[in-house]
Amino acid sequence: MSVSQLDALATWAATQSSPASVQTPADTADTTEGPSARTLAVASGKGGVGKTTIAVNLAWQLARQGASVLFVDADLGCANAQCYWPTEPTATLGDVLSGHRTLREAVTVADPKVPTLRWIAGAASAPEWAHLTDVQVQALSDDLAALATEYAWMIWDLGAGVQPELIQLARAADSVLIVTQAEQPAIYDAYGLMKALHAVRFDGQQWVLCNRVPSLDYGQMALAQLTRAARDHLQETWTPLGVVRDDVHVARALQQHRLVTAAESFVTRDLQTCQRTLAGIPVPASRGIRGLWNAFARRPPIA
Repeated sequence: MSVSQLDALATWAATQSSPASVQTPADTADTTEGPSARTLAVASGKGGVGKTTIAVNLAWQLARQGASVLFVDADLGCANAQCYWPTEPTATLGDVLSGHRTLREAVTVADPKVPTLRWIAGAASAPEWAHLTDVQVQALSDDLAALATEYAWMIWDLGAGVQPELIQLARAADSVLIVTQAEQPAIYDAYGLMKALHAVRFDGQQWVLCNRVPSLDYGQMALAQLTRAARDHLQETWTPLGVVRDDVHVARALQQHRLVTAAESFVTRDLQTCQRTLAGIPVPASRGIRGLWNAFARRPPIA
């Protein structure tokens, strides 16, 4: 670790412990009491599977139903969630890690139409933030936990792959959602991420979602293959959260710098099903998702 990084880390630690860093802004609820947020880390074994699209739109769907949500772009290697939000951040995670801002100062209203949804922009693609030390990752996860009493949900959009700092951050979450596609390379990489989390004894709720598939049945077959491998070789239960079909509305939304909210889109309808499962709302059998979600229950028995 370089001298400049050590200085930045020391500066950050000092700002996080200062009285000014814990004062509540006027537009933020009192944080002295209240339950901690449900923390969902969204990850993927490989890039290009639509992980950020899923994470952003899940956060928006939850907020639309009235839940207070904080979305954190924690993809330290290549943050790009800013492509989805209509507001510009006043500070980024890079500013926080460098000690120039506190984490609370980096919180921005994501969409004026949905005031319960806020976000923290990711660090710009800078080499110094691509590989954090254990101390930096622990400080970041601890500081995120300090914000947890202000929200019902915290959605962390992690980077792709199995880098140690990514696994350490995922391990700090209550629940992990692995986003994959139905192609074999994506399935293999998703299983590799499962093995990495297994190696560090992650004990939270484990979800998996198949994205950009031509049909619900095709995606469900891929999920069955992946969850069966986890059950047979890792003796772990990874619960299917849902299947999201490929949709031209995603590309159009990104071109217009907005979320995928078209009511007629497959993505919106499929993600509504996933959101209902996360929130513990019964899903009609016709949607292909069975059972209730039990508030991040630890390690459900294999059915």
